[in-house]
Amino acid sequence: MRDSRGLLIALAVVVVVVVAAVAWWVARPQPEPTRVVPDEVKPVKFDFAEIAVKSPELEVGRADIKGAIYPTYTSWQVTVNCAEPEGCTGEFALDLSYHAGSEIRRIVMINRCEAPVGHELRFEGLQDQPSPVDRIDSVSLEVRDRRGLDRGRVEVPL
Repeated sequence: MRDSRGLLIALAVVVVVVVAAVAWWVARPQPEPTRVVPDEVKPVKFDFAEIAVKSPELEVGRADIKGAIYPTYTSWQVTVNCAEPEGCTGEFALDLSYHAGSEIRRIVMINRCEAPVGHELRFEGLQDQPSPVDRIDSVSLEVRDRRGLDRGRVEVPL
């Protein structure tokens, strides 16, 4: 009888320990679920080198055009070498026309530059609409403000 009483007490202790362990396991703080982070979106890059630039007012070299197409926008970077003997200083507008599939699209980038002969004029821009860039149709550079280009020349409006 004593052996069965000791066995019952041991069994009761085991049951209490198991119930306590289960209660602790259920009540413990749950870890936050792991969020799956999508892989970083890799842009589709494009690169066009040595593109002729129409520039009747300023002597420049050819353009190098680089860019990247992201899901929501297209980024552009254009560099043009200054070949003007006096340097290229002023505000310039770079007008770039390109083919995106069967569509012809255009972006105009404006920058104020001061570059000695042989150095780069750099233009950067973002386009809200992402689009493929199949080929560059034309690049033209317009001088919008010649301040600094004609040093010593003062224009007086009539």
